[in-house]
Amino acid sequence: MRKTLKPKDYFIRSFKLLPISAALVYAILAYTNDFSFNVRRLPIGDLSRSLVLTAAATQMFTNYTEVDWEKVSEMSQEAISISPLNSKALTLYGLSLEGRGDSAGGRQIISAAARMNTRDNIAHYWMALDRIAIQDWPAAIDQIDILLRVQPQLWPRFYEILLIIASTPSSLDALSEKLSEMPPWRAQFITYLTWQSERGLRVGTSIAARLRSRGSTFTKSEFGLLLTALIDANRPVEGYFLWLSSLSDLQMEQLEYLSNGRFEAGISGLPFDWQISDSSGFIADITNIGEEHALWIQLYRGRPDKWIVRKLLVLPAGTFEMKGDFRANRVKTYPGFAWTISCVGIDSRVIGETSPIEGTVPWSTFSFDFSVPQQNCSAQWLTLTVGEPDSDFEKANGGEAWFNNLSISQRDTPYIQ
Repeated sequence: MRKTLKPKDYFIRSFKLLPISAALVYAILAYTNDFSFNVRRLPIGDLSRSLVLTAAATQMFTNYTEVDWEKVSEMSQEAISISPLNSKALTLYGLSLEGRGDSAGGRQIISAAARMNTRDNIAHYWMALDRIAIQDWPAAIDQIDILLRVQPQLWPRFYEILLIIASTPSSLDALSEKLSEMPPWRAQFITYLTWQSERGLRVGTSIAARLRSRGSTFTKSEFGLLLTALIDANRPVEGYFLWLSSLSDLQMEQLEYLSNGRFEAGISGLPFDWQISDSSGFIADITNIGEEHALWIQLYRGRPDKWIVRKLLVLPAGTFEMKGDFRANRVKTYPGFAWTISCVGIDSRVIGETSPIEGTVPWSTFSFDFSVPQQNCSAQWLTLTVGEPDSDFEKANGGEAWFNNLSISQRDTPYIQ
């Protein structure tokens, strides 16, 4: 009896998962269009004969829009009789039962095949879809976890499935629970989410919140990827709230317009904390100045091709003052070091900057006022840059500078557009 494939059954055709031996290749090529051959005539042992029967039965799914379930049943049962531990033949027999209307029997057989062999990808994929159909999210995600561990090269297919099913609180809970166990594919999956625009970022932020409620968190690398993706998607305020949710109670108490301006917490590399550029031509680090900490920059020959350090701010519309302490030693660039504040997004205009810091200067204080506009400036980059070297640059090591006690305060004067 031949039956048309149901939509759920089409997954078989999309996989080429059986291990292919020389005997399998010979059998498949020779008998692709004729499944009535006598396998016993092949010059191979019993185990290989069982595999050939399994491969031939599998070919019936990949080559035909209709499946002869009776033939699949016959061939898979013969393969099992030869090799009872052939889990793939057991899976095909379960599929033949389902194809002939015995769904419960098919599920029982395929489940047994999946338990028998973690590398039986067809069985585990079928079990995943079966569990998805009844919204048993933990069981479905367990099956996908097995598949990703055994066949990591198939990650695009399974990450897309995870993203699709992560649309309800219960499925997000199950996925977050699995990710809290630190499966080997977790970091890659988080990266994948940051590529998927609106839907991926929504799932990523939801998972971050659920992990935190379980006493787990994203790694710094994972968290940085998600925050950067939100900023690149022009959603810096959402990223800021996510960053705030990661802070401790003490950090929340110490929160300022410009947090960690005294560099006591070091440099985490996250967008809402200090970031150091990966460009060449300088070294940046935190150093001790007596009992305090300071940002130290040492310039070398050449010039950094972009910013040196930066920090993302989320300031409301209004007028502000930025100030800080600095020291410079033989800084020979033109212009010298400068702090700038610019809007994030399409309107990236500079809304404030310091005078250049050049030459040799003992510890001094800089300050400047700036105004945040009401439109198109919901977040701002605070950036330290440096100018071009002067003609004597090659004779010097480029100079160095220290910065400390950076702060931003809001003026009493209301903002006037």
